[in-house]
Amino acid sequence: KRPARVAPAPDRDETEPAGAAGNDDPSAAGYEPEWAWLVPHRPDFLVLDFTHVQGLNETAAALLQKFARVCTSHSIRMVFAAIGPNDVTLLHAHGQGAAFRIFQNTRDAVEFCE
Repeated sequence: KRPARVAPAPDRDETEPAGAAGNDDPSAAGYEPEWAWLVPHRPDFLVLDFTHVQGLNETAAALLQKFARVCTSHSIRMVFAAIGPNDVTLLHAHGQGAAFRIFQNTRDAVEFCE
């Protein structure tokens, strides 16, 4: 059997104003794709809670710093909560070009973000 043929969709009426229903032109004024509600709002902060973390090694600290730099490049502030003093030293040793904040506990970190 041959698949059924589907007629092509009719073109938009040229008398329709820009931004009218059915207009898929991204350059049109007031254009918003119908799937726009699916795209989440970019966060301002990312809180990482280290309450249950035993410790960091060099590789983990380097990767966290790399991630912090990516967050910084996207205007997202990385916040570390409940991280041990040795781990803070390790993060600072790898921290070139990354902006992050460190708090003693998660409550203070979340309060900072609010």
